[in-house]
Amino acid sequence: MESGIHNFLAQLAASDVRLRLDQGALKLNAPAGRLQDPAIAGLIDELKSRKDEVIRFLQRQSGADVETITPAGREQPPPLSFGQQRLWFLDQLEGGGHGYNMPTAMRLQGPLDVDALRKSLRALMVRHEVLRTRYPDSEAVFIEPLPCVDLTELDLSALPAEEQDRRIQELAASAAFEPFNLKLGPMLRMQLLRKGAQDHVLLITLHHIVTDGWSIGVMVEEISALYNAISQNRPPALPALPIQYGDYAAWQQRRYARNASPPELDWWLPRLLGAPLRLELPLDYPRPPVQNFQGDVEHFTIPATLLQPLKDLCRRHSLTLYMATLAAFGVLAARHSGQDDLLIGSPVANRNRREVEGLLGYFANTLPLRLRPGACATTSEYLDQVRDFCAGAMERQELPFEKLVEALRPERDLSHNPLVQVIFALQNSPRHTPHPELSLRGLLIEPLALKRRNVSVDLEAHLWEVDGELQGQFVYNSSLFEAASIRRMIGHYRKLLAELPKGLDTPPLRLPMLTAAETQQWNDAAATLQELPSDRRMTDLLREATLAHPHKTAVVCGDERISYLELDRRATLLALQLQHLGVAPDTLVAVYMGRSVDMIVALAGVLKSGAAYLPIDPANPRDRIADMLASANVALAVTHSDLALDLPEGCTLVRLDRLLRNDPKCSDPLRHLHEGDHLSGPPCRCGVPTPGNPARPDHLAYAIFTSGSTGAPKATPIEHRNVLNMLAALQPIVEFSADDVWTLFHSYAFDFSVWEIWGCLLYGGTLLVTTEEERHNPHALARLLRRENATVLNLTPSNMEKLLAATRDDEAFPYRLRAFCCGGEAFPGRLVSPILKFGLPVWNFYGPTEATVWSSIHRVTGADAELATLPIGAPLANYQLYVIDAFGEPAPAGVAGELCIAGAGITRGYLGRPELNAERFVHMTHPLCRGRVYKTGDLVRRRADGAIDYLGRSDFQIKLRGFRIEPGEIESLLTEHALVNQAVVCKQYAEDGGEYLAAFIVVRRAPEDAAGLFEELRKLVRSKLPEYMAPTSYMILSELPLNGNGKIDRKRLPQATPNRVSSAMFQAPRTRLEQEIAAIWRDVLGQERISIHDNFFDIGGYSLLLTRVYERLLRLAFRTPLTALFNYPTIAQLAAHLAEQEGGGEENERAALRDSVAQRVDRQRKARRRQADARAVSQSPPIKQMQEQ
Repeated sequence: MESGIHNFLAQLAASDVRLRLDQGALKLNAPAGRLQDPAIAGLIDELKSRKDEVIRFLQRQSGADVETITPAGREQPPPLSFGQQRLWFLDQLEGGGHGYNMPTAMRLQGPLDVDALRKSLRALMVRHEVLRTRYPDSEAVFIEPLPCVDLTELDLSALPAEEQDRRIQELAASAAFEPFNLKLGPMLRMQLLRKGAQDHVLLITLHHIVTDGWSIGVMVEEISALYNAISQNRPPALPALPIQYGDYAAWQQRRYARNASPPELDWWLPRLLGAPLRLELPLDYPRPPVQNFQGDVEHFTIPATLLQPLKDLCRRHSLTLYMATLAAFGVLAARHSGQDDLLIGSPVANRNRREVEGLLGYFANTLPLRLRPGACATTSEYLDQVRDFCAGAMERQELPFEKLVEALRPERDLSHNPLVQVIFALQNSPRHTPHPELSLRGLLIEPLALKRRNVSVDLEAHLWEVDGELQGQFVYNSSLFEAASIRRMIGHYRKLLAELPKGLDTPPLRLPMLTAAETQQWNDAAATLQELPSDRRMTDLLREATLAHPHKTAVVCGDERISYLELDRRATLLALQLQHLGVAPDTLVAVYMGRSVDMIVALAGVLKSGAAYLPIDPANPRDRIADMLASANVALAVTHSDLALDLPEGCTLVRLDRLLRNDPKCSDPLRHLHEGDHLSGPPCRCGVPTPGNPARPDHLAYAIFTSGSTGAPKATPIEHRNVLNMLAALQPIVEFSADDVWTLFHSYAFDFSVWEIWGCLLYGGTLLVTTEEERHNPHALARLLRRENATVLNLTPSNMEKLLAATRDDEAFPYRLRAFCCGGEAFPGRLVSPILKFGLPVWNFYGPTEATVWSSIHRVTGADAELATLPIGAPLANYQLYVIDAFGEPAPAGVAGELCIAGAGITRGYLGRPELNAERFVHMTHPLCRGRVYKTGDLVRRRADGAIDYLGRSDFQIKLRGFRIEPGEIESLLTEHALVNQAVVCKQYAEDGGEYLAAFIVVRRAPEDAAGLFEELRKLVRSKLPEYMAPTSYMILSELPLNGNGKIDRKRLPQATPNRVSSAMFQAPRTRLEQEIAAIWRDVLGQERISIHDNFFDIGGYSLLLTRVYERLLRLAFRTPLTALFNYPTIAQLAAHLAEQEGGGEENERAALRDSVAQRVDRQRKARRRQADARAVSQSPPIKQMQEQ
């Protein structure tokens, strides 16, 4: 089958072995020494055995494409190649940066013939016209007839040795990072530094637009040949070049211009269909709105002990080393990004034609290789997939990357490269090594390592095989990543390379990746075991508190307050009544009460009876109440008479107000406290018997309903031992005691209340039950705190912000408070400074209901103010916090994953929801995380120091037009505006089904001009975040809607209207400036009917066409940056921007239109001048003449 021969030839090509027919004979083209490389011995042996088959295949192929590139003539200036057009565009976008500089530095020791070196370099420029080319615009080049740059010299020999080295480093850095001017040229800089009579340093820097990795090798070889010949006064023996780079560019443009849909696309497009067009590696810094190319590099080595098993694997599976190392890198990228389907760019030399093998120029192409490790059941299957895709891609490597981008039309954004953001390359050829060997007669050549400071994408991985090892470097964008993160990635890559040959039957995304040090850190973080009392119940601690402080105030609500003694008396009466009605351990008794002292009595009474309470908030609709009782199988409820009608028929009711009114005053209330609790004792003298409590620590204490993503509530039952472990773990940290006065701010149906109620009462404190007025009015809450001398305040961050705002002018605040406890939602960094200024300890709690209220705690510090959201802290005693990636594996530091919690707080599961329990409460068998865990659905990331950052709910994460967006990042930025107090961002849908981001804000004071505020917010977002993260709509709310638990209720946010004009209706240009822009668009896009609200990229535009629009605007004397055309992608937006930039008004439009005719005449004059200059190029002097100059 031909697919087999295709794969075989592609493996040869990936190994830099290329085949061609020469008069029917099979010829091989490979770098020197490559055919003797043991790594490809198997391929060479197979080639020998399949020689006839290969010849027949090549003969068939030669009949399909016999086109040869020939000289194009210079009557017209040559065009730019597709790759050059992209680099020209990026240069204009960046404003002339150094991101695509390619520097080389070499130390030359020995008797250097400087004149011969200078002539050699000039001869090289004469031989390759691409070195004499500049790029006035994106459509045609200008070729200088003579070399326009010379070798400059600088004598450093008078300096001390240390000063010499320092100056050389400075000069090398300056040469490497100084931008090139593509329009004016030249594209080459050369400098010779003299250290001594026989010691020099040669610096050569080229722009990538005239060279590539292969070209550097060609250049070094030819400089060597030229120098060695000229220094010996003999003619160079270099073969004549069949064509120049401009001929190749003209051929490429003709080939793809005449075939709008080249045949290679028929292979590429189906295979890239549905591929994610963004590879979202976890970043250390926010992605800037406009991509920059500031880079840094980390080096590493893969030793022979790891390399040899890889080579053995390649021989067994018909792989090249490139394919195996790429496969491992794909797993690395997938595990770090959480994406099991990804595109990785792979640069190829693209020198398949004999005519171009010896040319200098930018031939390299980028192949977007689709890797899908998540679709493979085994690593062996995954390796086959990688091999097959690479083989097909290598055969079709001539298709310009730019044509693929044009065909796929990815969402355009200035913060990303299109299609590929990560590059992988393994270089087999000596020409591709970082330091090609220069060989000059009589000289010892030593490459000088220049630390790379530029990068073309987010991350580049480069490997070279040297002396039986792999030398590698990860070149990364330093505005996105920290060096420590890249070093961790390198460690993971080494581990994957070691595991790949051993794990062929393992799913590729389950291959071990953590290093030995990370494994130890993981085990250390899970070591939280402590001996805590396990034989007690909540009622035992409540009894002890009552014995110790019988007359102390236990509960306060409004004007009513009761002592511990009275609380126990009332709870005892209720317990007896419940036991009379038949409750038993694990029986759920609903408590349906308003906020009052009796609410606490009801909870304590249910616990004393041995049953468990199920709190139901009266704020719930009746239907929901009925659903909750039915789903929890509850038939008995404690309530007040005025609420009884809300409960469904068939539910047995205990009306607590009536029960307590019929109770005579007890004259000896303490007697029953001394009776055995597990047996029914004799009645006390007032006739009230002592209730027996048959519950054990592993029986239920309560159940709490939580909302579900489907809208159906679910009840989570909690045991006594779960609660007591949580409180015992927190007591030595927060140091609560009988001296404390706590607030119960939250609904008793929210598990925050478990901490507030029982953290207070089980340790002898006083509990302040806030009234509804005090819950919703922060001024009333402040009065309560002051009046009752509260010491421990528990609030969600949202409500804490409200309280701080209300007490801003109250100099007495925080009164007698000694601790702030926050939890229930993410703690924003903006809250840190306002709350820390009081000098009190501030705690950030984290925990889901399913893990018993709190699982971790973080002490807030001043450094946290710099964070968007605070860490969730360290696990409590007997809890383990596991960060599990999208594939069920332990996530290393810096990689986002789902938080899974194990330990003493994990509950039984949801009542009556076996299918959900199987999904959320799972038994893990991984060596690093064994046992039963609860999957929280919270996205977190562990830091290198072990702290865990909360990233948000996985169900809050937004996917918009292919982009993955964390709304918290946008929300945090919006609150940096002086007027914005709170912000929430969510995805909404327009009437036509379109998706957009809507931002809802709460302001500190009413703005004078809401539209002006929205425009300021738009500019703020555009200045800090990528365009796709900019909200389309803004809406001011008086307050953000909160649910009964005090958390932001996103479901209750109103529908916001997109603040943009729909392009569904055609609208003609309204002003003369819009008319001129529309004319340019029609000409560039080849369309007649364009609405002023059409998005350039939605109607067929792409980056290279946008440069043509940009050039046309420049000719109209508009000096706007190219980035503006991305930010204002409609005619209406662009016209408004240009008018504002130029000072606005019709007068500017008229002036622009008057100038446009003159500009067109000037453009034609310049074109004629370029043609005349181009004709002079063909008259360049030969090399021999150059040598004599």
